[in-house]
Amino acid sequence: MSTRMVLRRFLSPELMDWMESSMEKLQMLLLTVDALYGCAIGLMCYFAPQFIGDYVFQRKSDGVHWHLLRCFGAQILSQAFMNYRLRDSTESSKTASYFIRITSSVVSMMLIVRCITETPSLIADWKLALAFLFFAFLLGIYGILLIWTGWPVGSKAVVADESIEGGVSRVLFQLDSITHICIGLTWITFPTWLLQGQVAGILDESHELVGRMMGTFFIATFANGLHAVHWSSVRDQRAVVMSRAICDFGILCAQVWSQVAYEEAWSDFHWVGIGLFTIWTVLALLHLFIHPSEEKKQQKQD
Repeated sequence: MSTRMVLRRFLSPELMDWMESSMEKLQMLLLTVDALYGCAIGLMCYFAPQFIGDYVFQRKSDGVHWHLLRCFGAQILSQAFMNYRLRDSTESSKTASYFIRITSSVVSMMLIVRCITETPSLIADWKLALAFLFFAFLLGIYGILLIWTGWPVGSKAVVADESIEGGVSRVLFQLDSITHICIGLTWITFPTWLLQGQVAGILDESHELVGRMMGTFFIATFANGLHAVHWSSVRDQRAVVMSRAICDFGILCAQVWSQVAYEEAWSDFHWVGIGLFTIWTVLALLHLFIHPSEEKKQQKQD
């Protein structure tokens, strides 16, 4: 039961109409601001990773930092795109964005606390405190929105139609969620293990932290595919598919960019990671190609 349903029992219809209208505007405003902020941060991480790395860690960053920050930037850009597309959609669709923000904020706050206690000299205290307050704010505001809406997800697996395309699309949605959980958990738990076979240089705590942040967003975005199969809007589902394609293609380009630009920083095993992400990107583009569009759905109904 949502907070809104409880309030309807005690407040007048006029006051409830005003509150619902105000909350709808607030949700749209927050997702729009979130999208613009995410776009700015994502572009900075992707095209100016050296500046970001040097500023955050207060020392000279290297090619491995820049590579991880570019991958992180691609994740943020993809989520910014989805937030913008879903800003005026149904509450069940917007719930996925709220869930992602809450999950990523909680894990990020835990990583910040670990950084303060385990590696206090890695990042300035005031930067960690500011980041902690920022994620706490996101957790609070999106938590309030989830409580207000009652955590709606959807009613049925709309993508599971009789066509081959619909069935394959449903499988790819679920496969995407499973893959993000597995890869995200691996990055959070074993960042050094994943990198040391691909990196020619020496790794330290700063590389681990960026790798864990990347894993955090991998885990958080598993909600996209898991929720999308229950949405009635084909437009919203395609927003998730497009978002995943942006993320995968952006990370693949970052891998190739890093391999070519900082060849001395990588071993030959880095091509294994590039190959695996090539497969993931091809699947994402395939999903984008076969997923039913609104026009095709309308033609079938006619």
